[in-house]
Amino acid sequence: MATKEKKVSVNVFEKLAKEYGGDEYSVITTSGGDEIKVRRYLELNEMISFVNAVADNCFFEDGTQFYPEMRWIYNTLTIFQAYTNLKLPADTKKAYACCVRLSGLIDEIIARVDKVQYNEMQKAITAKIERQNTELAALTAGKMDEVTNAINTVNDKIKEIFGDISGEQVNEIMKSLGDGNLNEKQIIEAVVNKRFAGGDTNGKDRLGEHRGEGEGGA
Repeated sequence: MATKEKKVSVNVFEKLAKEYGGDEYSVITTSGGDEIKVRRYLELNEMISFVNAVADNCFFEDGTQFYPEMRWIYNTLTIFQAYTNLKLPADTKKAYACCVRLSGLIDEIIARVDKVQYNEMQKAITAKIERQNTELAALTAGKMDEVTNAINTVNDKIKEIFGDISGEQVNEIMKSLGDGNLNEKQIIEAVVNKRFAGGDTNGKDRLGEHRGEGEGGA
């Protein structure tokens, strides 16, 4: 008969976590005697918040503009907020100005946090930014397709109205309407006149229908 495997209790598991995990906090004492409390680990929800705070703040204008330089700024700000007891200025510009001057302190804080957890958060930030950039590229491509389709629709309408009129004739039509008050009726009448003058009776009849529609079908 096989011997039943003995499970280690939850208490032992938690004890091992404390033993291998080291101290939960460390303290940095400044030259002025102030104590900065640095956490070694973040909770799961704090990890998620950290990743989102950094990745999401790299995008502006409803996520349509990407600013890669914002990653360093918000990564630094979030390190202070998540890992220390330091209170940052509410104004982002002031907080940034402080962070630039505290790069040495940031290095010391990072040296005290759990490297595995911190590195995994950085990987997650990179993955989220790449995903959002992929979605942004797809959105941009979709908008370009809409613009292209709109342009093609306009071109089709122009071809429908002007038919086989030459470029020279189109230029003459536009010159005759150069008073700045262009409208559909004027353009159609000008086209009809040019075609009729050139002996294109088929064109005259076809465009006459358009003119009638533009005048309310009279």
